[in-house]
Amino acid sequence: MSSIFVLSQTGEPLMPTCPAKGRLLLKKGKAVVTRIVPFTIQLCYEPKTFVTQPVKIGIDDGANTAGIAVVQRNQESQIVLFKGTVSLRGDVKVHLSNRKARRRLRNSRKKCRQPRTRRGDKTGFLPPSLQVRKENIVRVVKDLATLAPVTEMIWEEGKFDTHALVNPLVKGKGYQQGFDWGWENRKAAVLWRDEYVCQYCGVHCIPSGMIATVDHIIPKTCGGTDAFLNLVCACMECNQKKGSQTALEFGHPEVQGKTFAYPAHLQCGKRYIRENLERIAPVKSVFGFQTKAWRESLGLPKSHENDASAMSVQEGKFVSFSGSYRIQARRRRGDRYNKKHKTFLGFRHFDLVKWTQRNGETHLGTVRSLVPNRRIIKIRFPFNDNVGVSISRVSFVTRFRGVVYQPE
Repeated sequence: MSSIFVLSQTGEPLMPTCPAKGRLLLKKGKAVVTRIVPFTIQLCYEPKTFVTQPVKIGIDDGANTAGIAVVQRNQESQIVLFKGTVSLRGDVKVHLSNRKARRRLRNSRKKCRQPRTRRGDKTGFLPPSLQVRKENIVRVVKDLATLAPVTEMIWEEGKFDTHALVNPLVKGKGYQQGFDWGWENRKAAVLWRDEYVCQYCGVHCIPSGMIATVDHIIPKTCGGTDAFLNLVCACMECNQKKGSQTALEFGHPEVQGKTFAYPAHLQCGKRYIRENLERIAPVKSVFGFQTKAWRESLGLPKSHENDASAMSVQEGKFVSFSGSYRIQARRRRGDRYNKKHKTFLGFRHFDLVKWTQRNGETHLGTVRSLVPNRRIIKIRFPFNDNVGVSISRVSFVTRFRGVVYQPE
């Protein structure tokens, strides 16, 4: 059983209700369905009086996915009305690199054009690849705030000491005097640390007369960084043979690197997401150790959506009336794209559809791509992200606007 979101006649969010009362309102013609997922009804009359109770939204920020939960607090217990996992976009950097290459090619053909800049002041600048992830969370929160009367938001603020992750014994001046202290550059520090010995073939570069180079264990093309623990000494021959492979793919699993990209992504953009969330409702910050204690006291397994539920409930009795959702904030498109949107027999990308198998089992998923020549639709399911299904066994459920909710 899941709760039903209720809107007033003017579109204002009211307190959610149980499915039995929602069916009764629909049967008597006092309400109409405005959304199927999550199920939302709108009243056809304005109630004389209505009372709202505190509703909290818990947000567990992450690098690749984020958890979100909507919790209602009443006199007896707390009710989890909605919970899900938000998939954050990770392809922006690739798109920006491709656009940069095209722009350079175009500018090389227009050498007479005066140079121009679009970003003169870098104050508060956030890389687009990180900004879009924070915007995904804010867009989902804004959408849920139109369905429930949100009074407060609980946000887990990521706090990491990256230097302590590298060296747990660091203290005092160790924060200022890192691995590069006293060296001309990081390359010299890495070569001295490895004693000019190739970490792949084991040859000593100085006596053998080979050129010593610095290699990325996890290449930048695979998400690697210039972190000190991601760099090793390698002879020129091994470096060229390795190419853009990782050390594991190159056949050396003993050489492992650390990039610390996850804590860096969480540290960046904290002010940006907090300022945008405060425009919706008051925000209260909590930290990871508090979320862990609340989750363990409630007996919930580790997951982003359970962390979001735990930080909203915190302590006391609670009842979960919600299934889990997979949430995705779609890319924003202009009117020109919407008019030319690819359609096949009434189906579009990101439509929620139902697949009926030959044995009678049904599964809900979202459209990933259309293959008109073979009369096939490729669908995302919780158990498989890309399944080709015959269009004769697919039925349309609903079409989303900007945020896609896929039941799991």
